[in-house]
Amino acid sequence: MMAWSSKSPRGDGRSEAGDLPMHSPDAFPPSEESLARLHRSGWSTGETGWCGTGGSVWQVDGRNGENQILVVGTTQREAWWRAVEAAAAVGMLADWPRPSPG
Repeated sequence: MMAWSSKSPRGDGRSEAGDLPMHSPDAFPPSEESLARLHRSGWSTGETGWCGTGGSVWQVDGRNGENQILVVGTTQREAWWRAVEAAAAVGMLADWPRPSPG
């Protein structure tokens, strides 16, 4: 089993985790890891999953004070990882690398 990389997925349909296809179960970290990261940063979160004729959809929502996130993914892992990315985008994720002021 290949180790998961903490780098975010690229825009070409492949992850940086050993160039795994985005639909691979290992393309995103385990949901529990993403959930724990959000909770350590003070986020209250929830998830919902749907299955229909077009496939599965997972939704993760969260709130941290005045900040809210709502993301979807085709897998539970993807949805939780997108929630981590959304929290980082609003600057509300502990221990997340931030760009240097330039």
